[in-house]
Amino acid sequence: MRLQRVDQPSETTERLKELARWISQVGEGKMQGISILEDGEPNCVKIPHEFLIQNDADGLQNLIAALYRNFGTKHRDWLYIHE
Repeated sequence: MRLQRVDQPSETTERLKELARWISQVGEGKMQGISILEDGEPNCVKIPHEFLIQNDADGLQNLIAALYRNFGTKHRDWLYIHE
């Protein structure tokens, strides 16, 4: 999974390292699961708030900005979208 880019700010790199560590802990079974069904065994993992893309009035714009940081200026560049 590719989480880091060469041209990203160091603060972003640190946040992505935290996310990568959390994903690794989930994969290794070190995170406590929760059950979404009554009397069921744990089958879900709650994602920490700091790793979520906010779904507010600008939810779609937040998602696009998270995936394509330069979408506003490069939305016609097929190679940018494809990457």
